[in-house]
Amino acid sequence: MSQGLDKFEEAYAFVKRWEGGYVNHPSDPGGETNFGITKSVAVFNGYSGPMKDIPLDLVKKIYREKYWDKCGCGNMETKRAIAVFDTAVNCGVARANSWNAAHESDWDFLKQRQKHYENLIEFKESFAVFKKGWFNRLNDLAKLCLNVTNFTDKETKA
Repeated sequence: MSQGLDKFEEAYAFVKRWEGGYVNHPSDPGGETNFGITKSVAVFNGYSGPMKDIPLDLVKKIYREKYWDKCGCGNMETKRAIAVFDTAVNCGVARANSWNAAHESDWDFLKQRQKHYENLIEFKESFAVFKKGWFNRLNDLAKLCLNVTNFTDKETKA
């Protein structure tokens, strides 16, 4: 963890590595996004311009209010806060809160997220296009939170 960054900024930096930039992938049910914020979320939060131009200060405000605060991440240990926040961004606030309540260990929390991805791919074959990215992101998060590599391939805790 970096010295001098508050927990939200550190968590946002992790999310931004995986959510940075404009995307409009045909298999993504979220549709047009920029920095991980969907157009519908941006519009709901008062933004009416092109998604390619969404201001970064609005992106951070949405992330803080609609994801970080809604999950109570400010009250968590830093690594858990990053894991819950990133999960809220990628899998939804309700899932992140439910999994956080159900799993005390970071290992079990992240395994629940892996299972969710596997279930999505099984449910809708077109989601398989996201598997590599989802699992790379999850492995990166596990490296940060658990000091393990290839989390999605190994069942042994390091």
